[in-house]
Amino acid sequence: MLDHWDDFREKVGCFAAGKPLVLWRNREPNNLAYIILAAKATNVRDIEFLMRHSVGEICIAASKERLEALRLPIVKTVETSFNLVPPQGISDLAPTHSLTRSSAKQLRSMIRDLADPFTEPDDLELDDILFIQGAKWGGVQTLPGPVEAVVDMCRLAGHIPVGVIGRLAPEGGATRDWAEAFAQRHALPLLEIEELAERRRQHHAEPAHVAREVRLPTKFGQFRMHLFEDHLTGQQHVAMVKGEVQDNGPVLVRLHSECLTGDIFGSHKCDCGPQLELALQRINESGNGVLLYLRQEGRGIGLENKLRAYTLQDQGYDTVDANLHLGLPAELRDYRPAAMMLRELGIGEVNLLTNNPAKISGLTDNGIAVKERVSLAADLHEENTGYLKTKIRRMNHKLIIPD
Repeated sequence: MLDHWDDFREKVGCFAAGKPLVLWRNREPNNLAYIILAAKATNVRDIEFLMRHSVGEICIAASKERLEALRLPIVKTVETSFNLVPPQGISDLAPTHSLTRSSAKQLRSMIRDLADPFTEPDDLELDDILFIQGAKWGGVQTLPGPVEAVVDMCRLAGHIPVGVIGRLAPEGGATRDWAEAFAQRHALPLLEIEELAERRRQHHAEPAHVAREVRLPTKFGQFRMHLFEDHLTGQQHVAMVKGEVQDNGPVLVRLHSECLTGDIFGSHKCDCGPQLELALQRINESGNGVLLYLRQEGRGIGLENKLRAYTLQDQGYDTVDANLHLGLPAELRDYRPAAMMLRELGIGEVNLLTNNPAKISGLTDNGIAVKERVSLAADLHEENTGYLKTKIRRMNHKLIIPD
């Protein structure tokens, strides 16, 4: 039998690969079941499957940010999120969909355009049969509806948050047993909205401390590496510990978010690599401290989306607008796991190596006292000057860049 968490990660993996999922919403007296797809990864065969088995309107679910980027209206009410009944003035597909391959290709083409990071508003040629809804901010934890579930799953899968929903309506109404039998008959994963909401809540449970006191000699000095695992995503975070830190007053701490391009390849688009090295050097010189290496690539949007954002930056977008154009928040990092890791290491108060006020509030909001902010000098290059200025202007980073 699969581990509880492995089973959920498998569902996310299937969704990421483009496989349809059966979504179940237990809402008495009218239980509801859906077929959902990630727009980016879907194919004509799966669109045909969804059209064949769903009734009523086919809904395109998207994040509010994505719809704003494409200048599309955000159709959203509590009831439509549960029942997917289009408001007045919004057209829907016929109750019995045309099952021609050309109609499936047309629908696939339209939703792929919506999920394409390079699509501009003027590029869209949307048929008026499309019923598009924006998800409520906060996802299923705010409103446990199918639109929110699809957008949450897209984000967990690392996709642009656009998906497709078709409602299943068997004679006599849907039951949990019917939904499970349908999923088994078609070899599809079954996901309950309540399960997704619970995973998101438990995402903030304390990360598992899976490896302790592994000695790691580095070019900066001797450290002890600790490994922590996030229960929801399977991501593993690292704590690099120097000296005695438990109950030892304010400890020098750096929260460093993973940056493959900067940390490994020395990219000049950012200052991440030099900041990582400088932080380890400063912690080693202090005699005791901790660097948390957090697997939150691209401010939490993931490597694939970060590289898409890079392409937009080369076209003139700044780092904030590139994310927003992709339908993603400018900042998606979560510092609760960092606070929990520090507590596990016996640290309750820190002197924080950072230029970013959001990291200070991220720790203090989660019970870690920040006694002092210790600035980290930016590594300035011709390629990253605009990036650093955007940090100052739009994200309130405490940096000084010479004219």
